[in-house]
Amino acid sequence: CIRDRYSGARWGRGPAIFASVLAILAFDFFFVPPVMSITVADWRYLVSFAIFLLVGIVTGSMSTRLRNQAEGARRRERRTAALYALSRDIAADSDIGRVVRTVVKSVAESIDGDAMLFMPGEAGNLLVRAATNLQTGEEPDSNEKAVANWVFEHGQLAGKGTETLGGADGLYLPLKSEGRVLGVLGFLPAHPERRLVPEQRRLLEAFASLAAVAIVRLQLAEEAEQARCLNESEKLRTALFNSVSHDLRTPLASITGAVTSLLEAGEVYDPAARRTLLQTIEEGASRMNRLVGNLLDMARLESGMMRLNRDWCDIED
Repeated sequence: CIRDRYSGARWGRGPAIFASVLAILAFDFFFVPPVMSITVADWRYLVSFAIFLLVGIVTGSMSTRLRNQAEGARRRERRTAALYALSRDIAADSDIGRVVRTVVKSVAESIDGDAMLFMPGEAGNLLVRAATNLQTGEEPDSNEKAVANWVFEHGQLAGKGTETLGGADGLYLPLKSEGRVLGVLGFLPAHPERRLVPEQRRLLEAFASLAAVAIVRLQLAEEAEQARCLNESEKLRTALFNSVSHDLRTPLASITGAVTSLLEAGEVYDPAARRTLLQTIEEGASRMNRLVGNLLDMARLESGMMRLNRDWCDIED
């Protein structure tokens, strides 16, 4: 039984049955009369041989089943460890570029092959954001990119091993979250002649789900940051507007008061007082002219109409 369990656990059911048959023949040859012969003098030994064979088949089958269960448990453990490592690496990362590079690296290390991740660019076209088999700026094969574009447009799995565009070299999965397709995860196996087993496909789908969640998180964080910056910018604009309004109203009030005094009581003031009021008007007008000039310069700077004239100069100057 120990021999059969070891054979079944090590090599499978077939070798376990073969070991049982071989053990029965050896027992018959060396211990059952007539010794040194495979013939049996007492037919009762045949019942013993049948029981030995049945026990060997049962123990071998059970050992094989236990071995398969242990291998399945180890595969699930590796899958869980890979997903945990990926989620831990991307949880605290705040840069989408680093996140997608971490995802393709984890996919390539967990499953034997190469991985690439596509995301839409500013123009809406699909671009490679990270890949383990491409250099920086290098584009994938046009057929593979066409499959990735189809997956991005339809939001469905396609490529090698599927009923859709099965002639492709790789398998492509959409990165979907909240009904939106954020990108495409592509995987090219190291051995093209082999098909991905269902467990490997499920692992790829789990990687794609994690990548989609991470990308959504970073996009929401970026939108929140933009909203915060816009709010701060609006507050600053309001403060600047209030400050400029105050600075414009102050000289304008001085000018208005001086002009009103001269118009309403012009004969009352002596020449010295009239000169003081006129100087107040001149100072207020100069101040307003300076403020308006600064505002126009700021507007030209923001619109790009004013450019710096860079030139070499002596450092001592």
